[in-house]
Amino acid sequence: MPSDLTPLFERLQQRGGTTRTEADIQSDVRGLLLHGELDLEDSQVDVHLEAQAGDQKRIDVEVGFTVIETKKDLRRAGAVDAAVPQLAEYVQRRTDHFQQRYVGILTDGADWHLYTLTPAGTVERVSTFELRSAESGPALVDWLSSVLATTQGITATPREIKARFGARSPGFELDRAALRALWAKHGSEPEVALKRELWSKLLHTAFGEHFQSDVEQFIEHTYLVITAELIAHALLRVDVASLDPATIVAGGQFSQAGVHGVVENDFFDWPVELPEGGRVVRAIARRVAQIDWSTAKHDILKHLYESVISPEQRHSLGEYYTPDWLASAVVSEVVDEPKAQRVLDPACGSGTFLFHTVRRVAEELEADGVPNRDVLEHVTAHVLGMDIHPVAVTLARVTYLLALGSERLNADRGDLHIPVFLGDSVQWQILDTLSQDGLTVYTDSGNFALLASELYFPRAAMGDPARFDKLVTDLTALATNRDRGSKPIPKLGNVVRDLALSTADRAAIDATFSALCDLHDNHRNHIWGYYVRNLARPLWLSDDGRVDRIVGNPPWLSQRFMDVQMRAAFRTRSQARNLWVGGRVATQQDLAPFFLVRSCELYLKAGGRFGMVMPYGTLISKASEGFRSGEWDVAGAAQFGDVWDLDSVRPHIFPVPSAVVTGTYAGLGTATATPLKGATEKWSGEVPEGTFDATQLVTREPVAPFQRPPRSAWSPYHDDKFTQGATIVPRLLHVVTETAPTGSLGLPAGVVNVVSARTAQEKQPWKDLPSRGPAPVERVFVREMHLGSTLLPYRLVEPWRVVLPIEPLTHALIGDSETRLAAYPRLQAWWTAGEAIWTGNRRASTTQTQQEWANYSSKLTAQLPGAALRFVYSKSGSRLTGAVLADADAIVDHTLYWGAIGSHDEGRYLAAVTNSQAMQTLVEPLQPRGNLGARHFDLYPWELPVPRYNASNPDHTALAALGARAEEVAAAVPVAAGTSFVSARGAVRTALEFDGVASEIEVAVRGLLGLT
Repeated sequence: MPSDLTPLFERLQQRGGTTRTEADIQSDVRGLLLHGELDLEDSQVDVHLEAQAGDQKRIDVEVGFTVIETKKDLRRAGAVDAAVPQLAEYVQRRTDHFQQRYVGILTDGADWHLYTLTPAGTVERVSTFELRSAESGPALVDWLSSVLATTQGITATPREIKARFGARSPGFELDRAALRALWAKHGSEPEVALKRELWSKLLHTAFGEHFQSDVEQFIEHTYLVITAELIAHALLRVDVASLDPATIVAGGQFSQAGVHGVVENDFFDWPVELPEGGRVVRAIARRVAQIDWSTAKHDILKHLYESVISPEQRHSLGEYYTPDWLASAVVSEVVDEPKAQRVLDPACGSGTFLFHTVRRVAEELEADGVPNRDVLEHVTAHVLGMDIHPVAVTLARVTYLLALGSERLNADRGDLHIPVFLGDSVQWQILDTLSQDGLTVYTDSGNFALLASELYFPRAAMGDPARFDKLVTDLTALATNRDRGSKPIPKLGNVVRDLALSTADRAAIDATFSALCDLHDNHRNHIWGYYVRNLARPLWLSDDGRVDRIVGNPPWLSQRFMDVQMRAAFRTRSQARNLWVGGRVATQQDLAPFFLVRSCELYLKAGGRFGMVMPYGTLISKASEGFRSGEWDVAGAAQFGDVWDLDSVRPHIFPVPSAVVTGTYAGLGTATATPLKGATEKWSGEVPEGTFDATQLVTREPVAPFQRPPRSAWSPYHDDKFTQGATIVPRLLHVVTETAPTGSLGLPAGVVNVVSARTAQEKQPWKDLPSRGPAPVERVFVREMHLGSTLLPYRLVEPWRVVLPIEPLTHALIGDSETRLAAYPRLQAWWTAGEAIWTGNRRASTTQTQQEWANYSSKLTAQLPGAALRFVYSKSGSRLTGAVLADADAIVDHTLYWGAIGSHDEGRYLAAVTNSQAMQTLVEPLQPRGNLGARHFDLYPWELPVPRYNASNPDHTALAALGARAEEVAAAVPVAAGTSFVSARGAVRTALEFDGVASEIEVAVRGLLGLT
C-alpha cells in the first residue's frame, strides 16, 4: 500500500465538522479508488464523479458495477434512512439498463455500507466496514477489492481465498443475498425443487440425522460449486468474466477442450436456468478472474469450503479436512512406488490426498523424462477419488486440475477424464438397489415420493464406464429435447446399437427411457442422468477396478448421530464384519473403522496397503475392538502396520484427537491377521496452520504398544455395581429454586413456589427460552439432585433441586396419564406446560415425551427407591473424583455414575481408590481422548484390578480408615457460595496433600493395585 495514502485515510475517517463537504468526500473516495492498488487502470474501469442517472439526477461516484453515494455524516439521525431510497433507485436503473448485477455503497468516508438489490426494487444491506483509523486503511482496500473485483494476478493463498470468497467477505454476502432472492422466487418450481431433494437425499445418506436439509445450506453449496467450476475454467485459461453462464455450468468449454468429468449439469446449476441467475454467476466470475490459480501450492479449495461453511456445521457432519502436511506424509508413507501403483481415496473430500498423490506421481514421471501427454494419461488412470458429498466432489475435481497444473493442462496432451466420482463408497444404497442383473434407481423413494417410476439398467449395459456414461447421457438428452407429452416416444436404435444387448435388456432400456420421458413431462427430469451415472461409479471399481493403495480420511460419525435406517444397516453390516461390540458402547461405535474395512473389502487388492487418518479412539476404545483384531469375517483380514499418534501435535489438527493407521489388506482366505495394539510412533511439535511440509517441525518417536488389561483381570465392580445417572435435561424443564410465594395469602401446607434455576451452560434452543415460574408445586415432587458440579473429593456440596413426577409413597413415575396427574393439580400444571415446551423445541428426530427422555434407558427408575448408601463418581473431567451419597431420596444426574454399597467403609474404600493419583494414572490410557486430554471415565476405572471391599481384609479396612480421615479433611475445607466446582476440588486436594493423608492413600492404593 503506498505510504502517501495515509493522509487520505486520515481525512476519510474524520467525518463531520463544518469545513469538510460531500464534494471533498467524493474527491477522496475517487482518490482511494484510483490509487489504492485496486488495478482500475489495468482493468480499464473508469471512476466517474457525478455520473448522469436520468431525470437530472447524478450518481456521486460510479465505478464498474458499483454505485457509491457519499454523505457528510451517516451518524446523524435519519441520514442512512434518507439516503437508501435514492441509492436503490440508482442501482435499479443501472441493473435494468446494463442487465448486469449492480450493487450500491453508502459512505461518509468512515462508515461503508454495502447494499444489494432485492426483487421488490429496494436494497438490502449485506456488509459494512468501519474505517477506525489510518491503520485500518489497507483492510478497507481489501473490502473494496472484494466488492469491485478489479485487482488482477493475485496469488492463490488461503488468506486471499478467505478474503475474497469467504463468509465474511462482502462479495460472498452479495452473492448469497442474490441466491436467496432467486430461491425465494423460483424454489418451488418442479425442476429446481427436484435438485434440492436429490441433494438432500444424498447427504442424508452420508451424514444421518445431523444433516439438516435447509435452504440456506443448499444456497451455500450452490455458491461453492459455481465458484469451483469457474476456477476450473480459469485453469484452462478461459476468460470466465466474459463467458456465458449457462455454458460455464454445463461444461461446454471443457468438452471442447477434451477435459471430461470436471464440470457437468448437476444439483447446483439451477440459477442459470432462471432469468436473473446469470448475473450471480458473472459476479462470482469477476472475482475468480482476479486470482492467478496457477500459483496454488496445495489444496486451496479446502480453504474455500472452510471459509464458507461454519465450523459448527462442519463439526455436526463430521467433516474434518486434513491439513496438507499430514496428507503429504501419509501419501509418502503408503504410496511407496508412485509410478506403478493405482491409488484411491474413497472419501476424498475437497481432494487433499488426491492433490499430493497426483503431484507425487506426475513429478516422478517427469523426472524420468516421460512426455506430458503420457504423464497426464498415466496419472488419470492411476489416481482416483470418490465421495458422496456433491460439493466435495466438485471441489476435488478442481483440486485434481490444480494438482496437474495449468502448464500441463495447456501443453500437448490428449483427452483427459478426471477420475473423481460422486458415489456411495460404502454402497449403502447400492446394496439395496443392485442385483445380479442390474441397477435400479427408485425415483419414488419413501422420503421424497418424486414420481411413481423407476430407472433400471441391465448389467450388460454397464460393463464399460465410458459406454455407460454415453448411454445415460444420450437417453436423458433424447428425453429432454423432445416436446413434453409428445407421442410416440422416439426409437432408441442408434443409442443401443453398440451395446450388444439381449431382447430382454433392450426392452428394459426402452422402459427406462419411457420413465425418463415421463419424468421430463412432469418437470422432474433434468438431473437424473447425472444422478444415475454417479450412483454406478462404485460398482466399476468394486467389480474389476481394484487398486493397490487406499489413502484418505474417512467420515467420522458416531452411531448415535445416524438416523434410524442407517443405524440398523450399520449394525447389521458391522456384525457381519466382526466390528460390532454393542451393549453400553453401541452409541460410541464410529463409522470410520467400518468405512476403512468396507473400502478394503470393495476396492483394495489382496496385498494392497492402506493408510487413513482415524479418530484416536480407534486405537483404544472398546467400540473398536473388532476392528483392531484385523479379523473382519466376510470382509477378509488385515495385517496392521505403523500407527501414528498425533495427539501431541499443536495446534490440534481436528476437534478430537487423531491418529494415522496403516496396514496391508490380506483379503479373504487363510491369511493370518496382525492385530492393532496401539500407536507405534508418537508425533509432537508445533505446526502452524497452512504448513505445506512439516518434516522439520515434528518429532517422531517410537513408542511401546499399549496393552489393555485382559477381561479376566477386571474388577468385580465392573459388571454388577455402577450405573450412569438419569438424563435430567434440558435443565429448563426440571431444575428449580424455591422462592417466596406471590401475593399476601401464602400457599397451602406442603406446597412450594418454584422458578427456573438458569446456568450459563445451557444449550440452544433452551438457553434462549424464558424462565419458568414462579409457580406452585407440591413439595413432595421437588427432589434433590447431585451431579458433577456438586461432587468434590470425598464430599458432596449443596445439591440442585428438580421437579420430577415421582409418587411419594410408591416411588414410581406417575407416567403421562392425565388421570394420575390430575390427583396433583399443581404438578399437573407445571408438567403439562413443560411438555409443551419440550415438544415445541426438541430435535425433530426425537419422539419421546419429556418423562421418557428423563427416564432414558430406565436410568431414572433404576434409582427408585434409592439405596440408603451409594457411591458416586464423575463421568468425565480431568481428574477422577468420588464420594459417598447417604441420601436415599436424592437423584443422581447423568454426569455421575452411582452404585449401591453395603457400608460407609466400603464407600470410603472406593473413595480412597478413585480419588488417588495412582488410579488416575492407570485409567488414563483406557479413556477416550479429547483435545483437552483424556475425558470420559465411564466404567474404565473398573477395567483395572480393583478388588471388591472385604471387611475381613486388613488392607481394605486400613484403606477405608484413610478414606474416613480424608472425608474429615474434605468436610473442613470452606467452600463459599458461587465457587466453581473446579476451584473447590482443587482446594480439597490441596488440603488433603497438606494434611499428609493423600500421600498415605497413594502408598496404600499402589499396594492394593500391585504397583511397585
